[in-house]
Amino acid sequence: MLLKRLLTLASAAAVVAVAGTASAVTAEAGTTGSTGTIGSTGTTESRTTNTGTTNTVPTETSTTAPAALTLVTGDRVMVTSVKDRITYTPVGGSRDAGFREIRRPDGDVEVIPATAVPFLGHGLDMSLFDVSALRSYSDTGRIPVRLSFAAGQKPTAPAGVTLTSVSGNTATGYLTSKSATAFGTALRQRNATDATDPLPRGLTSMTLAGASAQVPTSARYALSPVQLNITDLTGAPASNALVTFVNTDSFDRLWADQVPLSDGVARIQAPAGHYMLIASFQDEDAAGNTTATRQVVMDDLTVPSGTGGVTAFNVSEATASDRITVGTPRPATQNSLSDKVLRTDANGATMTFSADVSGTTPLYVNAVDTPATGTLSNMVVWSGSAADYGYDLAFVSKDKVPANESYQAKPARLATVRNRLYKSPGYSSASGNMTAVLTDPGFGLSLTFRPAMFGTVLTDYVLSTGEGTWSEEMTTPDHVTFTSPADQYVAGRTYTEDWGKGPVAPTSTVVWNGRACAMCTAGGTLNIGLESLGDSGPGHSGVLLFGMPASYHLTAYRDGTQIGETTSTQPLTTTGQPLTPATYRAVADLDVGGSSLGTTSHTDLTMKYTPDAPSAGASDCDGGSGTVPCQVLPMLGAHYDLAGLDLSDTSTTPRQQLHLTVDHLAVNGAGSDSPVTAATVDVSYDGGKTWQQARLTGAAGDYVASWPNSPVHSGVLPAIRVTAADAAGNTLSQTVTNAYRIGSAQ
Repeated sequence: MLLKRLLTLASAAAVVAVAGTASAVTAEAGTTGSTGTIGSTGTTESRTTNTGTTNTVPTETSTTAPAALTLVTGDRVMVTSVKDRITYTPVGGSRDAGFREIRRPDGDVEVIPATAVPFLGHGLDMSLFDVSALRSYSDTGRIPVRLSFAAGQKPTAPAGVTLTSVSGNTATGYLTSKSATAFGTALRQRNATDATDPLPRGLTSMTLAGASAQVPTSARYALSPVQLNITDLTGAPASNALVTFVNTDSFDRLWADQVPLSDGVARIQAPAGHYMLIASFQDEDAAGNTTATRQVVMDDLTVPSGTGGVTAFNVSEATASDRITVGTPRPATQNSLSDKVLRTDANGATMTFSADVSGTTPLYVNAVDTPATGTLSNMVVWSGSAADYGYDLAFVSKDKVPANESYQAKPARLATVRNRLYKSPGYSSASGNMTAVLTDPGFGLSLTFRPAMFGTVLTDYVLSTGEGTWSEEMTTPDHVTFTSPADQYVAGRTYTEDWGKGPVAPTSTVVWNGRACAMCTAGGTLNIGLESLGDSGPGHSGVLLFGMPASYHLTAYRDGTQIGETTSTQPLTTTGQPLTPATYRAVADLDVGGSSLGTTSHTDLTMKYTPDAPSAGASDCDGGSGTVPCQVLPMLGAHYDLAGLDLSDTSTTPRQQLHLTVDHLAVNGAGSDSPVTAATVDVSYDGGKTWQQARLTGAAGDYVASWPNSPVHSGVLPAIRVTAADAAGNTLSQTVTNAYRIGSAQ
């Protein structure tokens, strides 16, 4: 469960500086979706208003903040979970612009950067890029590797690798996220000299430690020799290709993620049947930088039975001659581009192949007709931007890869999302990052990234398939990531999202599969933590990240006796708790002063536990299992929406209004339904020395508070204190300092 939390909460710092990256492959199988678009001119919808009403209906989807995995080349892969789907998104390195992604029938996902392609089968093993396996090492900070050298060759550490043991001509070692960059640089240098021997010389094999050899072909079938003759753009034998060969009658008969290539020839033993071949080519300049990616797809290939000879197929890089281009109503520079092919076999099993480029790197493909065996669908995901706006577009073609790869985003088919990015007073840096997440029932998840300047409005024009839904994430300059629910954005409508609008404080949230419960019990195991931040956006969930410049301290009590404390933003886990009624208490202090959020908070919660507490499922918390359910503690949370704030969190209204909602934590739809019976709001203009009670109206968890913004307090950053209780006796007391700034024109 620690790994699950690391993937949910790990720092998204690597995302902030990325101008754009490719869309992602999900690790869950799906079915193809229908073609359609949605998108903008006319109706305006605001998710958030001054009264806190919500006009859009979010789906039951919760997106976790991306966590970073490092490949041996130093490239990053972001891991994001939306409900029960896991997405792996390559993030372009400083020199690379191309990736190849494969989702295998067994669910494993491989992400191969262009740097590594010439060395696959020539020293580097595909297991090094199995991101599904790399997840198991994310909490160690190391990538363990096993190395073999030629007979008589003394093992020598490649650049970036630390050897831990040597035995004969084999060795074990590891790379770190920092040292992997050195290994990737060494590979690029070798690429520039047209060499295909890994570093150092004599290294014959480098694999992920513990990886088992892939056995693509079942021994139940008679095998025939197949030869693939691969040529590059000049017609010469290719060394820049990654070749995948799969049986479309049944993926179980053969799936070969990487057919070894030598001097332009790839050989494999395959059972008779129908096949699909995908070859990804990376073109590079003299310095080893990717200048273009080409994805060749050949379908309905036949390997006959009983011929006794070799079945040969000729594969030319020049076949991928159709460059994917996207036109937009307003000028925009490409940030990322992904071409996905979703293939099912005759039994309905699915595999996804994706060629991804970042920046303005061109991507070329070829037309593919409707296959005779199984099905094929194609999706192009494109992201582009200008100074204060951008586009996130998805185009789906069912049953084929079209011959015309020029796509046009028509204004009437776009939805408009106005993202208002709030930058708290006195914070100098404003650079953050925006992530757009497309959830498609067939292709799974696709992510795009672009820079976002806080203190401004960033407009996103969205187009997706009829069954696809977009959600958005904003990462603040200090690496706190807020996520929104997924929406079916409708063509012609405008939506407004407020991000990071103060005050920002720990709160309750809605949690779905893929994100562990931070306030749950499982048998005698107690999980207690405040890992979610709220801003003014309904449905937004902010994640406390490891890289965040904050101090945090939580103390937990049971019936008045302290049972633990932590300074980690991960929930505190204690075992041996009696399964009898009790009152749990959590007291947490969070300091993010000096950040773009500009607030500190003190939260005091009491929660009445009973053995029959609502169950959230079998494995959504530490201690949970198939026989021990996770039970949700009745945590109360406050959600703040201050009216009249500008993008610097400054109010110039003479009387301040706050829309306050109080509700309970919900996990997979389970949580307390005890009605909220009481609430108070107090305001301090002197840092909490004295307090004034605010005027409060409303009931049952929905309130409006008001107080004066006096000219005498111009420039002051008030503190807000909220208390609440429900009918069961659960309570909340929360104080948030530097909640907003009082301007000078009341």
